[in-house]
Amino acid sequence: MTDRASSSTPERAPASEEGGAPGASGAPGVQRPVHRVGEPVTFDGYVDDFERNVAAMQFSLDDGATWTTYETRGTVADKGVNWHFTYIPTQPGRYLLKARAIDGEGNASALVASYAFEVRP
Repeated sequence: MTDRASSSTPERAPASEEGGAPGASGAPGVQRPVHRVGEPVTFDGYVDDFERNVAAMQFSLDDGATWTTYETRGTVADKGVNWHFTYIPTQPGRYLLKARAIDGEGNASALVASYAFEVRP
């Protein structure tokens, strides 16, 4: 199962005082992927909600203040979901994409995956 989103995208994550996105690794020597404004940034992942069907994936670029939901149709409880998300940044900066699963009862997973990346002009 693949989800793709590029036209309705979450907002850019605000930068923290340290210059990184909230929750982004600030460890010295850690390299974040670098991308360009206007060029698609693609993320892929796999999620399994442990005996519950994954009814949707949610993505956030504002440290979880708001989430954009994309349904995953046809999923079953004993199989995970391979997901795919494309975001086209409109501003340079450091970002942190968060992703989580939503089960068939509408419950958000407590496990949240984070992907830090940088966008240059």
